[in-house]
Amino acid sequence: MIESFQKEKWLGGFVGLSEKKPFTSNTKMYNLATENFNNQNVPLLLPSERRYIRSEEPFSFQMKNDTLFILLNYDKVDVVQTGKSFKDAFLSAVQKHFPTIGTILEEIFFRKPQVTISYD
Repeated sequence: MIESFQKEKWLGGFVGLSEKKPFTSNTKMYNLATENFNNQNVPLLLPSERRYIRSEEPFSFQMKNDTLFILLNYDKVDVVQTGKSFKDAFLSAVQKHFPTIGTILEEIFFRKPQVTISYD
């Protein structure tokens, strides 16, 4: 159980739920291991404050009365307090867990349509 700070809002988890973010005070239980809403998901939640929640493996989560409940499917989750803002937390999570390799894709990736494959 992770209590939200006053007026804190949560984002992340699913690309396919972008129109429903930030998550409301009460949501259904979402499972990152079994749901993807025909798009990508990632075991990372970012609140509007200066922290983030991440795991190496998928987990389930639900908001109830502005409190985030996490059900572990495989592994532990890390709650990382960092910086002074959402931007600081986002940049910290990206830098630590999703670093770039410093190269640009070949030109063809920008000139031709890309195909999205759904594994549902």
